[in-house]
Amino acid sequence: MASIILVNLGSTRKQARDVSAISSMSSIRAAAEVFFSINNTYVGADVAAGDVDRLLEAVNTQLGAKPVFNEDQYNWEVHAVLSSSGGMSYCVDSTGFAGKMLTTAVPVSGDLTCL
Repeated sequence: MASIILVNLGSTRKQARDVSAISSMSSIRAAAEVFFSINNTYVGADVAAGDVDRLLEAVNTQLGAKPVFNEDQYNWEVHAVLSSSGGMSYCVDSTGFAGKMLTTAVPVSGDLTCL
């Protein structure tokens, strides 16, 4: 019985880390928009000491791997592999999309939208 409870606790912890990471990734949208309003570009939004970088580091702490952030002057996307949903990633982009997707379908370097 105790082993069943421990297994469930491990799964619950992974789910909690995913929820926390998803919240941080959703907050990246607002931070990126503030960066854009000041700089008229998304390029450099993920550099050290900025709000986007702090949120990327939070996701890194929550999931154990830094998410991928791709940007150009007018678009950006960020995605990370979730811990509890085997084969799923979470993606957020400048078009307003935010959601889970198969890890095999996530954007590659140079793609600036999740879909």
